[in-house]
Amino acid sequence: VISLFFTVAKLAAENEARATIIVSGTAVRSGPSAEDNTLFELIEGVEVILLRRHGDWSQITYPGGLTGWFPSSAVFQTSGAM
Repeated sequence: VISLFFTVAKLAAENEARATIIVSGTAVRSGPSAEDNTLFELIEGVEVILLRRHGDWSQITYPGGLTGWFPSSAVFQTSGAM
């Protein structure tokens, strides 16, 4: 049972859309607009999980549970389908 759980978890993780930040010091915002509040900043080279896209913005999750919106042009998708 435990082995089955880890197998399913690994398959789910492999299918997540992942991306790497390709710009230095861009703000992650509370919504898909430059006018929305800044939540935190990420630096170039950080890997994130892509949740969805809305226009020119991508909703991302940073490992540790932080979620926000980032310009799609600032990330390079490295795996998964979006």
